[in-house]
Amino acid sequence: MDRAPIFQEIAESIRQDILYGALESGAELPTVREMAKKWSCAPGTVLRAYQELAEQGLIVSRPGAGTRVAAGALAATQTPLRRAALVNQAEGFL
Repeated sequence: MDRAPIFQEIAESIRQDILYGALESGAELPTVREMAKKWSCAPGTVLRAYQELAEQGLIVSRPGAGTRVAAGALAATQTPLRRAALVNQAEGFL
């Protein structure tokens, strides 16, 4: 079975943390460099994951202020259909 690209794994990990409450609204995410070290990848890979999550409205990045979980991120994941889709994606990675 082929592995998903690492940026998708990073994004999915953060999505799951938001969905299950490990990351709450307003929680600060690690810097791109810290995440790159944690995941043993290039900073650009983490940046791509962060950009994907920002496009989905789950996180907000501001220069000098860092990256945080968006205020409505949990609400966006709580519709039954959305939640089922996220759980299905997570199970696919496992």
